[in-house]
Amino acid sequence: MSGIALIGCILLLCIGIAVLITLLSTPDCEHVENPEAFAVLPVPEDTPHVRAFLEFYASQIAWMDASVLRCVILVYNPQTQALCEDLARDYACYQAMPLEEVQSRLAVQCGKNDTPA
Repeated sequence: MSGIALIGCILLLCIGIAVLITLLSTPDCEHVENPEAFAVLPVPEDTPHVRAFLEFYASQIAWMDASVLRCVILVYNPQTQALCEDLARDYACYQAMPLEEVQSRLAVQCGKNDTPA
């Protein structure tokens, strides 16, 4: 009788270990088709208050979980190009791109290509 109880306890222990391993193991991100977490932020003007806001925003992104947001793409026009490139150089969370480059990146990210086959 005690042998059956011992075998039952061993089986329950094995089941518990299997459940624990399943719950604690993280999936391999290379096989999951999740898009890169990024945001697109147009920068309309090059003024001190816009620079201050973007610097504050970069500090907030630094505290954010990387699975929520990894990168903010600053969309610049010719007037704001210098500001966006400076911020992208100073903060790792920013990338500066013109609108056309952002559109092509989004098309690739969404799996849509404008080129005919």
